[in-house]
Amino acid sequence: MRRMKRGLIEMQHRLLCLLGVHRLCRWRHRRHLIILMYHGVVEDALEVECWTQMPVQRFRRQLAYLQRRYTVMDLCEAVQALQQGQALPDYTVALTFDDGFADFKEVAYPLLKTMRFPTTVYLATGCVGTDQRVWTDDLYQALCATSLLVLDLTDMGMESYTLATDDQRAAAKAHIATHLKAIPEAERQRLLHEICAGLGVGPEARMAPFQMLNWEDVQALYQEGLVQFGGHTVHHPILSQCEPAVQHDEIVGSLDQIEQALGVAPTTFAYPNGRAEDYDAVSQQVLRDRGLVCAVTTVEGLNSAETPPYDLRRLGLGSDVSMSRFKLLLSGAMTKTI
Repeated sequence: MRRMKRGLIEMQHRLLCLLGVHRLCRWRHRRHLIILMYHGVVEDALEVECWTQMPVQRFRRQLAYLQRRYTVMDLCEAVQALQQGQALPDYTVALTFDDGFADFKEVAYPLLKTMRFPTTVYLATGCVGTDQRVWTDDLYQALCATSLLVLDLTDMGMESYTLATDDQRAAAKAHIATHLKAIPEAERQRLLHEICAGLGVGPEARMAPFQMLNWEDVQALYQEGLVQFGGHTVHHPILSQCEPAVQHDEIVGSLDQIEQALGVAPTTFAYPNGRAEDYDAVSQQVLRDRGLVCAVTTVEGLNSAETPPYDLRRLGLGSDVSMSRFKLLLSGAMTKTI
């Protein structure tokens, strides 16, 4: 059913592109700043679909389209130009990657370097150079590795999940993660630990696609001149669910660690999870006090000079984004502008 629904949506997207809708909308929004959000890029698609891990073949096609149709700028340079009343080149895009996966260096960066595309990578610094992972990836890997065919979480306010197929495991991960994101950080950590223990899976099940960059990687990439690094907190909590002091420590801690590693203060930040309800006035005041140029969300949309610099919109791109949807997203046909 899930694949059938996706197939019907893709047919609609292809039809819209055949009708030229993306060309018209692309021209209408040519003066907006488009910020793309990636996470990981892998050589081959994972057996159990993981939205954050895009197959390199799809990524390569997207970059080729950008090279033909868009101007790729450094994010902070583009935002500062808008703030100073300067006109950006028509069809301007900025590229961002969240979390700091090691496959950025091994798979994505060689393609970006070939095309000379500047990129900003947002680091969850507590994971850099360690075996730690963002908690959603721990959940994904536990569901992939378990031998259980049924996971009953009704006592936690969720459902009983069948895990017999790859699609069922992917759907279970999405549903459980959505539930866990809505509860306070301490409770989420407790439930996640219980779920992984119930699945009979420990840290040894962690898989290669979710390894993180180390600080030597970060320094080497920065020295090449195409990649900038921004903060993404230390431990990747949802900031609005944290006490003000914790928010401060998570934000400032990540910025300090990057500055210590690179000798240069970061100028941009990405809110973990990044929906409008996932950060608040406390988060933004910490960023103002730090003097950052901008901060990016996961709220879908395009940006103009009127977009608040600490509320920048992005277009999220994952493993399921077809070329037709990619063209429509970039054109603004499926997004809001502000």
